[in-house]
Amino acid sequence: MLSYSYRETGFLKAFASAIILALLLLFSPEYGIAAETNVDITIDMDSAKKVNPDLFGFQMAEFRNCDISDTAFRQYVTTLKPKVLRFPFGSWANFYHPDGMGYGFRDEELKRIEGTGTYATLERFNKFYKEKPADRNYINQFIELSKLTDSKVLVIANIATGTEEELLSMIRQMKQSGVNVVGVELGNELYLDSYANLVRNVDDYISKAERFASAVRKSYPDLKIAVTAAPARFDRKIGFLRASSYDNWNNSLAKKKFYDAYVVHSYKSVSNCEKESTLEGTFSCASGELMNYSNKDLQKVIDYYYCIFGKEKSVWLTEWNIELPIKFGNTDLQALYSADFLLSQTRIDATSMGNIEYSLFHDLCDKWYAFSVVNTKFSGEEAIDPGSNYIRRCSYFPFQFMKDAFADNVVRLTTSKSGIPDDNTFSSHAFLNQSKSELYIYFLNWSGNTYIAKNSFKNNNYRLPKEADFDYFSGNSLFASRGVTGFKKELGDLHAFKTSSGVMSLQSVKISPYSFGVLKIKLQ
Repeated sequence: MLSYSYRETGFLKAFASAIILALLLLFSPEYGIAAETNVDITIDMDSAKKVNPDLFGFQMAEFRNCDISDTAFRQYVTTLKPKVLRFPFGSWANFYHPDGMGYGFRDEELKRIEGTGTYATLERFNKFYKEKPADRNYINQFIELSKLTDSKVLVIANIATGTEEELLSMIRQMKQSGVNVVGVELGNELYLDSYANLVRNVDDYISKAERFASAVRKSYPDLKIAVTAAPARFDRKIGFLRASSYDNWNNSLAKKKFYDAYVVHSYKSVSNCEKESTLEGTFSCASGELMNYSNKDLQKVIDYYYCIFGKEKSVWLTEWNIELPIKFGNTDLQALYSADFLLSQTRIDATSMGNIEYSLFHDLCDKWYAFSVVNTKFSGEEAIDPGSNYIRRCSYFPFQFMKDAFADNVVRLTTSKSGIPDDNTFSSHAFLNQSKSELYIYFLNWSGNTYIAKNSFKNNNYRLPKEADFDYFSGNSLFASRGVTGFKKELGDLHAFKTSSGVMSLQSVKISPYSFGVLKIKLQ
């Protein structure tokens, strides 16, 4: 049973009991099973937990190929309504200078890490920048983007090759332009061996970080400051010596008090799945590992850092995606993982000892299809998103569907299921917008099965509407794509990954295989 009482302002005041959804599980024809299984999903309206809107962020990767003056690009980005953006990005930040063109790279500084994988990547892009030089520093485009989206901004300080004054000038320029700068990251992944000639060890990092933090505190005492934490020893495939070095890095930082938060990057590797002999086997293996990471291991990662840094420090998860998703990028699998990971963070933020203050997907836009949600089209992709030079990749759509769950005054409601194995291949998630009196129910289906949600919304005090708006995407396989991928040269079936929206009856809701979708229910 469910009851509501309202204040005079129209805000929901109290919640009671539960909405019960009865679901009928139909095994898909590919398995040749006709049996039906009843599934009960319960939404507990007494379990309201505030959702942190700042979990809905993006790292903006590469302005050289992302024109913010383009009409389609602006529409795609503003539709997402990102809450937080980050500048500069990744390894670029450790060589960024605001007085140069583009990202302000300096050849002599890049050469200090020559021979490393990071150098190879940055030098390749540096050549691109020289072939097509920018006419201004990219901080100007970023300012335009952040104002366009009305997003909060995290600034990465170049403590490896930059100066305190450069950092302060960046913050000053952004603030004077009306940008809402909320925090500063002290370097990017400087624990990596690639930067050994720039930052010798954790003591050297702390010395540099303290100097930059002091400058920020003096000029902008309202800004929060975060240090760079090293990966958890079980979060990535690292040897014993490196794991010990990372533990020492984190424990040494934990003893210091000059910062407010620590930065964690989360890239789940599924490279071991590529040893499978078939594409189906590769993607099936990857889906199992990604599901397990989102629903189990991510909690362990957050708790690992909590045990080291304590409850006073918050987590800034400023980069997350699949690690090196060459084969898995722009697929239904990547889109499902994006939805699952984002949903899992709202649960962790509500239940974990740790506090995820900011979270940003890598990335919003760049040249490469594998990471970004939007980028310029490759040859042969003209028929997708016609009339535009930009294409929305598969991973765009989970964020489009979930933006409402990260609006202000939204709470997450606890859901539970019975009747099927608790293996995370199918899950439901509910959010309530208290200002608009709207209920959002998300269904995530990693499997090849079809689910039918049957009519059993029940409450005492009012009737739910007979219809609800819906949005969903689905694929005919986990490797369904929206254009180019890393596992085939030809584009393949352009309809393999599809999206749909409209109005449907709540009497019977079909949940397709390999899909993610939302029901938007207006409570009366």
